[in-house]
Amino acid sequence: GVALSDKGDLDGAVKAYQQAIKIQPDDADAHYNLGLALNARGDLDGAVKAWRQALSLKPDNAGIYYHIGIALKAKGDREGAIQELCTYLRLSVAEQDRQVAQALIRELGGAP
Repeated sequence: GVALSDKGDLDGAVKAYQQAIKIQPDDADAHYNLGLALNARGDLDGAVKAWRQALSLKPDNAGIYYHIGIALKAKGDREGAIQELCTYLRLSVAEQDRQVAQALIRELGGAP
């Protein structure tokens, strides 16, 4: 799936990740990458669903919360976006990314 995504074949990447998930449903990375491909394709609902599945398998992965927060912001779900970004802040150690998340939370009217 990664190779197809890198080539811009998002439909092919989505199919490849879905096939990988059928074979190995507990592969958090496959769910995460499916979310990335769906998001790039503009399917925010599908991306959030895939990322939530990845979180059920790897709940301490800060980056997934960040991606969900950004997708929810794009969908207009301000409260949901703030919640996910705040969870990201609690788990993340990358200072530059933390600053971006804090700015997004302020933009959404929340307090980081």
